[in-house]
Amino acid sequence: MVNYRHGDLALISIDKLPEGSKQSKTDIIMEGSHGNNHTFKGGKLYLEKKGNFIIGYLDAGKDCTLFHAEHGKEIKGRKLREAKIKKGNPIPGRQIGYYMDVVAIKTKMQTIIWKDVGTHARFLGMMDNATKEVDVPDNHLKENEQEFSSFKELSAEIKKRDYDNINDLSAIITEEDYYYFLEALPPLKRGNGWFILSEALSDNLYYKFKRTKEGYLCEVVELEDEEVIELETAR
Repeated sequence: MVNYRHGDLALISIDKLPEGSKQSKTDIIMEGSHGNNHTFKGGKLYLEKKGNFIIGYLDAGKDCTLFHAEHGKEIKGRKLREAKIKKGNPIPGRQIGYYMDVVAIKTKMQTIIWKDVGTHARFLGMMDNATKEVDVPDNHLKENEQEFSSFKELSAEIKKRDYDNINDLSAIITEEDYYYFLEALPPLKRGNGWFILSEALSDNLYYKFKRTKEGYLCEVVELEDEEVIELETAR
C-alpha cells in the first residue's frame, strides 16, 4: 500500500472504490492557495466529500501524474511540477495537522498518522476515534533514525537511496567539515551555532550543520515551500 503527500493534499491508498461513486469531469482534485490547484492526468476522479477531511477518490491509472506549481519534480520548460503515483485507489484527504513533518488524516472511524520523509509518507500508526486505542507498528521510529559516523558515510547513504526517504538522516562530522561547508557556499539560513547549506538535496530537503557541546553534526532537514521562497528572495 503506497501513500503520498502533495503539499496540503494527502492521498491514502484503499483496496477499492466505494460502491455508487460517480466519476467527476474535472481534473482539479483540490483548489490550492493563490490559484495553484492540485490537478492530475491519467486516472479517474470521484469527488465525494465525507466529513471535513475526505474530499473524494482517485482511481489512478498506469501513468497517473499529479501537477502543481510548487510540489513535485521540476520539469525543464514546464510551469507545473510533476509527481508520478502508482496505479491504485488513493483517497484524497486534507491534512488536519502538520507539526514538524508529521501528517494526521482523520476519518469518521480513525485518525491515521503519517510521517513525511521527503518524497512520500511513511505510516506511523492509527487511533480508533471511539475507543482511543492506538495501533503502532513495531518499527515505526526506526527506519529513518540513523546516525552515521562521518559526512562521507551520510553522503554515500543518500546516494545509495537515490535521494529517496532521506529525511532525518544525520552524521557526526568534524570541525573541519563544519567550517568547510560554511565557507563553501553562502548559507541559505543561519543561526547561533548552525546553518543550512543553500544547495538543495532534493525538492525541499537540505543539509543542516550544527555545532553542539558534544561536537559537530550534519542532518537532512525539510523546509516548507513558503520558507524556501522567502529565504531565496532575501538572498
